[in-house]
Amino acid sequence: MYEQLVEEFVAAGGRRAFGITGSGPSLRLIDSLEGAGVEFITTGHESTAALMSGVSARLGGSPALALTIKGPGFMNMLPGLLCNAYEGNPSISVSESYPQGHADARCHKWLDHGRAGGEFLKRHLFYEPGQGLLARCWQAARQECPGPVHLDLGAGENRAESPIEAEATPEFERLEQKIAQSDRPMLVIGSLGLRAAWSGELQGLSIPVFTTPSGKGAIDESSAMAGGVFTGAGKTDTPEKQLLPEADLLITLGARAGEMLNPEFGIDTLNLDTLAPSADRVFPARHLAGQTHVLNEGQIRDLFALLREKAWGRDMIADSHARLDAIADRFGWSPVAAMRRVQAMVPGAIQVLDTGNYTVMGEHFLRAGMASEVLGTPNGRYMGAALGYALGASFSMPDTPVILWIGDGGIRSLIGELALAAEYNRRLLVLVMKDGNFGSIRGSALSNGLTQKPVELSERSLVRIGEAMGLNTGIIEDEAGLVDMLEAWQQDPGPSLYECPLNPDEYIELTACLR
Repeated sequence: MYEQLVEEFVAAGGRRAFGITGSGPSLRLIDSLEGAGVEFITTGHESTAALMSGVSARLGGSPALALTIKGPGFMNMLPGLLCNAYEGNPSISVSESYPQGHADARCHKWLDHGRAGGEFLKRHLFYEPGQGLLARCWQAARQECPGPVHLDLGAGENRAESPIEAEATPEFERLEQKIAQSDRPMLVIGSLGLRAAWSGELQGLSIPVFTTPSGKGAIDESSAMAGGVFTGAGKTDTPEKQLLPEADLLITLGARAGEMLNPEFGIDTLNLDTLAPSADRVFPARHLAGQTHVLNEGQIRDLFALLREKAWGRDMIADSHARLDAIADRFGWSPVAAMRRVQAMVPGAIQVLDTGNYTVMGEHFLRAGMASEVLGTPNGRYMGAALGYALGASFSMPDTPVILWIGDGGIRSLIGELALAAEYNRRLLVLVMKDGNFGSIRGSALSNGLTQKPVELSERSLVRIGEAMGLNTGIIEDEAGLVDMLEAWQQDPGPSLYECPLNPDEYIELTACLR
């Protein structure tokens, strides 16, 4: 019944599907997929399937499927689909469903999936026999801004899509003049820089180049002109706050809605893009102060030609990074110390950040050399979701080590899914930043004199839980212990989980220096 859909999936490079099957159409679809050589991986929760498929598609450049039953199964999957929408991960989910306009007396597990996910799904389609359906799903999922597309296996009428046509700005001559008159322009690259052809031009610039947190990897962060992350909310000692007062023009390029915490910069700013985001993005359209100008190919070439004529800030960038390093050095054993050591000893690993205080540290101190070397949930700050992304990365890139940085609060929601890493023997190392609290919220409670009871976590032995699932486990209490563990893990890089106990007060204090 689904042979054409499966053929198109395989032809597009699809190799894996994730999820939880029902006994009806989803099982028949999985049977057809397996018959075509597609691997189906049964997850413990439907949202994990969505997360794994989203990051697999992002890393592999080809579709992966997330499958579920109708109604409650689809609702379980929605958190993962929403996270894909936040983070710009192209995903295709498929579920059993009733036909459109179902009026029969039997309504077991009834739900209108299109309405339930309509706030953030890029497209909601119904199954139709014939050619081109999977290609339409995949095209819609990758269209700017990338995100989730859902296919119901029930029959229905699919609306035609209007093409997105973005006219280049007629004001480019005025913009060129402003850039030409600038002596010290500063550039902030958004997530589009991970996908745009012009990203190759960034390495040749001699002006400060920052990225939004979700744009990490658009420029090699070990290069001399890489300023690091720009959030608009960095504290005094961060590179963004050190260099911004010295610039006379801030240019954002390909920065999308939700990518910066504070889009009011207090400096003359030009917001530029090369692809207008589609109207189905999850974040509101107005996200930056002032108008966003869309440039065509000729205008973006002219922009970089102008910027290559400018040079400033090299020593200031080096000094600002050194200043930040000196602050981190005062705290001894911390997530920063762990991150530096891990990147030095396991170069080229995919680093996946969940959300917490260590995430702020990771955004500043984990240096991405290329796109997708640092992943996570920088836009949505979706606690626990990075566990699914780390698993997906380990399946998509089986020969590349994957390091998951997660807190003792965030790991609780989906910890059972780590059994997949053991079952399939993935090269996944889970480092749990354990301070006994929801650390980022505890800082707010302390500063405002509010109750801390809701942010305190009961003591749980994650080591024992990990052991029961078949993971290598242990406790790391200092940098020497981390070095010993990493040396052993490199010899046998199997699925592992290690607790890293932290001083909760120092943990908050270090974060407060950054944001």
